[in-house]
Amino acid sequence: MRPNRFDFRDEERMDQKVMDATPTPLLRPMAAARPFPADGLGDLAPVVLAIHDVVQSPVAMCANSVLAAVTLAAQAHVDVALPFDETSVSPVSGYFATIGKSGERKSATDRHAIAPLKIRERELREIYLKEFGAWKNAVELWESERRKILSRGGSSVSKRVDLEALGPCPDEPVRPSVLLKEPTLEGVVKLYLTGQPSVGIFSAEGGQFVGGHAMSDDAKLRSAAALSELWDAGEATRTRAGDGHHTLVGRRLSMHLLFQPNVAEEFASDQMLRGQGLMSRFLLAYPDTLMGTRLRRSPKSQSIAVLHEYKRALLARLCAPPPLCEGRKRELEPRKLTMAAATVEIWFAFADEIERLLAPDKPLAQISGFAAKVPEIAARIAAVLAWWSDPNVKEIGPVHLENAKLLLEYYTQEQLRLCHNQSLPRHLSDAIALLDWLRRKWWSELRQRHVSVADICQNGPPSIRQAGQARLACAVLVENGWLHQMKDGVLIRGKMRKEAFLLDGGLVND
Repeated sequence: MRPNRFDFRDEERMDQKVMDATPTPLLRPMAAARPFPADGLGDLAPVVLAIHDVVQSPVAMCANSVLAAVTLAAQAHVDVALPFDETSVSPVSGYFATIGKSGERKSATDRHAIAPLKIRERELREIYLKEFGAWKNAVELWESERRKILSRGGSSVSKRVDLEALGPCPDEPVRPSVLLKEPTLEGVVKLYLTGQPSVGIFSAEGGQFVGGHAMSDDAKLRSAAALSELWDAGEATRTRAGDGHHTLVGRRLSMHLLFQPNVAEEFASDQMLRGQGLMSRFLLAYPDTLMGTRLRRSPKSQSIAVLHEYKRALLARLCAPPPLCEGRKRELEPRKLTMAAATVEIWFAFADEIERLLAPDKPLAQISGFAAKVPEIAARIAAVLAWWSDPNVKEIGPVHLENAKLLLEYYTQEQLRLCHNQSLPRHLSDAIALLDWLRRKWWSELRQRHVSVADICQNGPPSIRQAGQARLACAVLVENGWLHQMKDGVLIRGKMRKEAFLLDGGLVND
């Protein structure tokens, strides 16, 4: 008698058996996070500690949210001059990423930090709607006059004179979008053509950005290059058959992505993004959890007052007209902040210290891409802190750079702490990518308890779509208890699969 391969009672018995075992983690546990140096935040410290008090989320999480929001506001107004020569000027834009499990109150923290940005965006929307009607009427009148000129008699010379006198078509009002969640990079560049010259990608679900079109296999490298170009120089390029080539200057972009740990691991360990250099521009924070300590209590009245003043002050700065290139309402020309003479000496000493630690046998060699940018990032943060203290500031004082150095020490330690996955052997990094895909896609979305080599090759992570790589990754997961090989074939999504595996109960219940 043929065995019944579709006997779900047998499957249930096996499920129970494998659920009794505990899979072995593929990675060693990370070291505990260092305390965030709130003293390095300068005048922003009371704001961060107030959010920490109100939300009861980790200080590092609060700091990343506040720094990202204030950086977005500052980037439209100031650039920072690096003390090399007169041409060494950088945007103060910043890319931030905060990692925390579900329930860590990432979104609640971010809502307090970006509340003024949302208010300003609503105000800009009202302005745009009021101007839009008048603009449409002006366009219709312009088009009518142009048709009249072209249709009436007379020489082409006289028509050209009349067209030049008519002038160009009225320019559309500046679109109001400031906060973007899941854009394509083509969409960002297109927005720069008609919208605000200073925007931010702020996503409470960083996985949506990582899994969106901008980071798809076909677009990932192009998107990373565009994001890096915006961080480096505040410029964006766009070439399309339909509307030609555009090089947009005087634009600014900051980012803050909130990640679940498994998604952050996939994003941070992506070899293409690391090789291109995008990840070296991010300031990462993965604070230890506060879950279990956040008992009900009333926040301090002082914290409420500090948050109220922060929101008022940030909104006032957002409402201040940014400096624009003459005659262009979508091209920024931020004021250049220089370093005081004493600050220059501190900065060069700091840059030299980092350079020595980049030697092959030194601690920062393993994060050389990020570490090489640390002096510039410190200058950017110092400029943001100085601007927050005084929007009319002309020089970055020593205290601002010393504060920025404290913050960069923390972010550098976080990069070192989180980089333990960067140098993994290929078979282990493939197994980690497969495990994440099984958890997020195969089980969470498709609810499949079994998977085959063929399924992985057809739909799995791009790095393991060759049968040999897929088998090796599966072997690692079998060895560590995450998968259990089926002796007989299994029907999966309507197809009989010979090389099939059962997902461990711990994986599907994660």
